[in-house]
Amino acid sequence: MKQIILISLVTILAFGKLQAKENSIVTLTVHDNPNSTYRLAIAEPLDGCYNSKASTYSQIIKDGSEVTFVPKQKSPSIITVDVGKHLFKIIIVPNNKIHVDIYPQIPSNDGVVFSGDNAAGQKWLNENVAAATSMNIQAIFKANKKNYPLIYRNIFSYADASQHYIDSLKKATSISDSFATMLERNKLAEIYFFAINEYNALLFRVRNSDFTDADSIAIRDSQNKIFENFAPYSHDLFTYCWGKLYFQGYFYVVYHNTSSSDKRYLPVFGSYGTYGILPEDILRQMLGETIVSQYIYNLNEFDKEKATAYFREKYPDSEYLPVIDRLAAKAKESSKTTDKNVNIENPSVTKNQKPLKGTLTAMPFDKAIHIDTSAVTKNLKSLKELHETYFKGKKIFIDLWATWCRPCREEFAYKDRVDSLLELHHILPVFLSIDIPDFKQRWIHDVIALKLSGHHFMVNEILKEDIRKTIYDAKPMIDIPQYIYMDEDGNIINKDAPRPSNIRKLEKLLSSQ
Repeated sequence: MKQIILISLVTILAFGKLQAKENSIVTLTVHDNPNSTYRLAIAEPLDGCYNSKASTYSQIIKDGSEVTFVPKQKSPSIITVDVGKHLFKIIIVPNNKIHVDIYPQIPSNDGVVFSGDNAAGQKWLNENVAAATSMNIQAIFKANKKNYPLIYRNIFSYADASQHYIDSLKKATSISDSFATMLERNKLAEIYFFAINEYNALLFRVRNSDFTDADSIAIRDSQNKIFENFAPYSHDLFTYCWGKLYFQGYFYVVYHNTSSSDKRYLPVFGSYGTYGILPEDILRQMLGETIVSQYIYNLNEFDKEKATAYFREKYPDSEYLPVIDRLAAKAKESSKTTDKNVNIENPSVTKNQKPLKGTLTAMPFDKAIHIDTSAVTKNLKSLKELHETYFKGKKIFIDLWATWCRPCREEFAYKDRVDSLLELHHILPVFLSIDIPDFKQRWIHDVIALKLSGHHFMVNEILKEDIRKTIYDAKPMIDIPQYIYMDEDGNIINKDAPRPSNIRKLEKLLSSQ
């Protein structure tokens, strides 16, 4: 059964002044049994900015349907496709014909097969996950300690190596010049984003006693060299998957001390009001993306309705507006309904009692939300005791998070995929919040609003100290999100498990046990 779907991409990318005679064509074929049904979702660029958060097109695919996607946009861009258990990216360049065979029952990279123009490059784009880049950059910093010139040189050597590989791929597989340029610059944005992030971690999170002004100057010098080498204000930057995040890193470094008294400050956007100092073409993208993120991750860092009204008046033709309106309507409807699958347990326990065995001990995997606010959790002293009290005989996957942690919330976008994986391997999802007690009501509210099915606990100070020693090797800071995998006996199998966004590595870990 073949369905031809013409999907309009009217986005004009900032660097998209190239003209082409023909559109690109992407054909997607799902291979499964005749009765299978899958939802295809495509996230297209919005106002020229790479978008992976909000789908701009969705369709139910039945009976092994084939979908032909014809982007009208002729400028190079990157789209995200979500179908079955697979989430992958496709680089779109003019005049390309791309075919993707999707096998939903094969969860690894083998489940997505590219053919046609630039197929080898599309495969490389999706196989080289960002988590590996992050770990490689962290390894560079760890291996060279405070030798900042060497750290800087190694970062550039790493970036050069990736470019050389793409060059060799170009020669070996005949990927086009325009495609190779997209692939190269997308990878550079990714590498330099993680590098800037690590430098900022040194400056603002690791205030060791031996951290001097000279260190700070050396770090800033290294960051400035990166900015000179890969311009944050480049006209095509926001086209790339990591372009906006790289720019945010630059913006934080250069403008984090901008005063709210600056006449360009936008108070309606709260702490993001400093974006008001940006040029108009970038400001439009940053504000639109910020509002979308607030809805996607259920954040309330500013009044979203007022911010949207400002954005609508200033940019009435923005491609973000239909997406924002859809997300706002969904959020409004969601707030009217009460989730019946919410179970807040609060058994009474006196100070003289031993901790009661939790009510969750024998509970199988389900889609309900279980929030434990009881005194039992206040007495827990270790992860081992948590497992013994609530989950004896069961494997658990712990998500260590907090309501104020934006990266934590971003990972929740992959929760459905993780739930399917955990259910397959008979593993219970457990969420440990490190919020302070004053945030208790906000914690409960956010868990319900975010529809985080699983078992939820707030971490007391004694348990937090055990986590710091056991998971973070007694380091002073607890860096979240963090994911922990424990077996049926309460042994920690992996104290730094892959993030939900790196579903392939997570699946490999869980399947190997």
